[in-house]
Amino acid sequence: MSDAPRTSPWDGFEHRRRTAPGPRPAEVGAWLVTDADLPDLDAGWADEPLHVRVDRGAGDVSPALAWAARGPATPRWLGLALRDEIDTDVNVRRVVAALDDARAQGVAPDDPDELSLVLTLPSYPGPAGAGLPAALLRGLDEIAAAEAVLAVPCDTDPRFVADLVEAALDREVAMVAARVDGPTSRQHAVGWRNLLAGVRASLDGEPAEPVLVDPAAAEVDDDTVRRTRRWLRAAVVG
Repeated sequence: MSDAPRTSPWDGFEHRRRTAPGPRPAEVGAWLVTDADLPDLDAGWADEPLHVRVDRGAGDVSPALAWAARGPATPRWLGLALRDEIDTDVNVRRVVAALDDARAQGVAPDDPDELSLVLTLPSYPGPAGAGLPAALLRGLDEIAAAEAVLAVPCDTDPRFVADLVEAALDREVAMVAARVDGPTSRQHAVGWRNLLAGVRASLDGEPAEPVLVDPAAAEVDDDTVRRTRRWLRAAVVG
């Protein structure tokens, strides 16, 4: 199924679960599935773009992509959460090596534009003003070197989210909003529109944290969305 022309700057922004058959809504850029879901996809998924979330570790990357290659749908995003707060850089390299192995097996495209690797760093908010720990910064360096995408968890401390945004942009790393509950921030959760506003603020040299927690900041204009989507590419809902 080909993508319809965009009429809104938010078109194609959401990655979420498919709850019913039928045409893909304009706002959905990919269907979110786990690696365990892949064997069950039938012909009704033909040519649909997928965001495949691997729920265990790097060793499951090649098997997941092998299943996907035999199926009717097309993986466009491959997501995995890293859990080791100490050797984060080593774990990023391990996932990248697993993806390279899948490419060598012919079950993943060589072009990163055809399959984006999306990695979530461990959540580790420290004291106010302390910034990100060195281990996470080393992991982010490896994400940048691999030209991967950073998944920013929106269900954690906004200070941590702001630090991630600023560190990612310093390294020219694109992002997606992950573990989101909705478009607008509320208590203990950053909305994806607020995250986009925070990314824009950081790009413009302003602090990100104030707009991450202000529901009114979610009202971003279309031009701001278009100019920022290069750096915040999607919201992974679920």
